[in-house]
Amino acid sequence: MHVAQCSVPPEYSGSDYCNACKPPKVFNGTHCVPPLECLCYDETGYHKPFDKWDDPNQECSECVCFNNAISCYPKICPTVSCENPITPDGECCPYCPGRDRFTPVGIE
Repeated sequence: MHVAQCSVPPEYSGSDYCNACKPPKVFNGTHCVPPLECLCYDETGYHKPFDKWDDPNQECSECVCFNNAISCYPKICPTVSCENPITPDGECCPYCPGRDRFTPVGIE
């Protein structure tokens, strides 16, 4: 029998054999599923497919769970069109002072 590499720790899988599923399916903790439906795990815990969260290891980055894998990338900020944009401490994206920070440029 082919046993895939563990993607869910045995204490959560309910099986000492971990991923005892026929490829390409993987064990999601209760049954065999396609990898696209499998949870992702990192130091912040488990994440559902397509969930997004802040990257705990890199400021101004976010992560996404997709196809039983985690991908992290820089956050995308809206374009600002002013001479002296401000980026407050603890935030990633600059904004123009005197404007609503959540209103896209050109819609005022």
